[in-house]
Amino acid sequence: MSTVDIPELADLIASCLSHHDLTVCIRVNKAWNTAFVTHLWRTVPTPAPLTHPSRCDPLHLAIRSDFLATQRQKEHLQEREYSSSFLTTYGPCIRHLTMFQLHLKVNSAALSESSFSSSQSTAAANVAANIDPCLPSAPEPTEQQLLLHLLKHCPNLQSLNLLQWSGTDEDLDFWRTIARDVIPSLVHLSVSFYDRGPYSQNHYTGPMTVSIPPILIGKCSSKLQTLNISFPTIALKETTAAEADANEAMEDVTRKDALGDDATEEEKEKKDKKEKDELAANEETLVSLKLLSTDMTENSDSSYFKLLLRRCPNLETLHVGTIDQCWAQELAECNKLKELHVSDNTGPSLRLLADALRTSLPNVDALRIDYGDHFHEDFITDTDVASVLSAGRKGWRTLSLPNLETASAEVLVQHTATLESLEVMYTPGLTSAQMFQILSLSPRLHTFITLAEGECVDPRVSHMLAEDFVDLNHTTNTVRPWPCESTLKQFRVKILGIPRPDVIQTYYGHTRGEPEEGNEEENVEVLQETYPGQGRELQAHVYERLSRFTRLKVLGLGHDDRDFGMECNFVETMSGEWVLGDRDYQYDCLEMSLESGLQKLETLKDLKELDVFRMATCVGVEEVQWMTKAWPKLARLSGLNVEGNEVDAETWLGENCPEIQSNPCIFWM
Repeated sequence: MSTVDIPELADLIASCLSHHDLTVCIRVNKAWNTAFVTHLWRTVPTPAPLTHPSRCDPLHLAIRSDFLATQRQKEHLQEREYSSSFLTTYGPCIRHLTMFQLHLKVNSAALSESSFSSSQSTAAANVAANIDPCLPSAPEPTEQQLLLHLLKHCPNLQSLNLLQWSGTDEDLDFWRTIARDVIPSLVHLSVSFYDRGPYSQNHYTGPMTVSIPPILIGKCSSKLQTLNISFPTIALKETTAAEADANEAMEDVTRKDALGDDATEEEKEKKDKKEKDELAANEETLVSLKLLSTDMTENSDSSYFKLLLRRCPNLETLHVGTIDQCWAQELAECNKLKELHVSDNTGPSLRLLADALRTSLPNVDALRIDYGDHFHEDFITDTDVASVLSAGRKGWRTLSLPNLETASAEVLVQHTATLESLEVMYTPGLTSAQMFQILSLSPRLHTFITLAEGECVDPRVSHMLAEDFVDLNHTTNTVRPWPCESTLKQFRVKILGIPRPDVIQTYYGHTRGEPEEGNEEENVEVLQETYPGQGRELQAHVYERLSRFTRLKVLGLGHDDRDFGMECNFVETMSGEWVLGDRDYQYDCLEMSLESGLQKLETLKDLKELDVFRMATCVGVEEVQWMTKAWPKLARLSGLNVEGNEVDAETWLGENCPEIQSNPCIFWM
């Protein structure tokens, strides 16, 4: 008897393996296949993105084949029921299922082109192969029919994630079936809708925000732990005067049929109240629900979600689109709430949020707020953000903010004792001294990000001075220990203030210290050494400080702040070429060369990402060779200057370490 013959041990081993590892295990021999194939099918992962709308995912073709085989057998061989070797065998194994509607949309051209490549798809290939070609063809199934067919064979499903599905009037029966037959047994439910059809430019105009959420939520059971319903921005359908009159007449007829012609207003109100009471009585208290997420938009009816909070006495995490007066009132029911994410804020909404934090949310210590596009009267001020941060009663543990200005930064540094994660997109008010205060006094800090990621990044990003970052003990000439050295895992900060006498030209070939053509009045200063070798000495101390973050996984010292959409950002080079200006390009920074002390970072054995975008670095072949050996987990290197002195390093990396993703810095992105 082998280890895998003992079910308990096989389960324990399988729980430690990735999906890829399981596909390898089932190919070892029959015993291993029997032991691990059910674990492979427990999770149906998100399919790979389709490269073209005419392509089909092989696994979903197998579902279609199974559906058609079932239909044909029912129609032409009714004396015996069709038994699927695919879904009947593996459906009961599925615990976690993710489905895009687009991936279930079968294109006829793809039926003959697709092949079963993955292990799960290969296991289902026989379903398609065993269909009798002599049987008449059945009508092509819809995506909804295919999903329901699959779900019917998944009695043990615990987690359902439906991505970008339609929610029109025509889909109501489909969602009612999902609610009745599937949702009551789920532990995790996530549904996202799309506002445009796949590969279509037409806005969705259906009534899903009115009809579908109550249908789904009304059938959730007390075992549900997470619920996510994501909505698009609804393009409201324009109604003509004639359509409005017809709708009003229909409502009158419906009302009379339900209440009678002689019903008084009081009787109507009593009937409405009775119906609401009956609905509430039929809905279970969601005692297990810990996470609720709905990014309701300004055109969406969120009243049902607000009432839903009353059914969630143990809710810990909440994500909403915005905060209005009704949301603020219902939040009073969430005494156990710990994490709050508000994705579309205005000035008034932040003021309501601050009041709610002060009065009714004593346990919230994790906050993420994002800004939407609003009119000037709704603009968010630094005072609004500072008011929210001041309202936290427990001490902030996790903060994700769009910006930090002077007042809000002053409030932030009062939470160093509890702070574990800080992510800020723009930091115009966060000083170097305040960064030092956070890093040197936060014993639990694992994430410290003050550099925005992505395209067209606003350059209003403050930086940390090298001397503040080093925090040198001049008596021993060593850096002082910080409490976050054993906890920090992500660090993205500009570190400047290092004299670099070796850098005499700008990124585009201009002499440093001389104004660029067209900006002659601009005062350009170059940081000079106060004594020979000061720059290299300071770099050595910076490397020493970084080397103490032994659990670091992400090190971001640079980022791409260029905005290609603004014509005023372009300057003319010496060769007459128009390129983006080098505003906020880092010159007084680390060289990242072995000669400057890079080898001190050999302690960062967990490092996976390094970003040196738009920095005056000196990374050569020798440096990248050292990085690949010293950092065995390195998976991404961003910012090598392939237009200048680092092209050889980029070439070597691509030829010898193709598994390491490289994102070089070039004139044009």
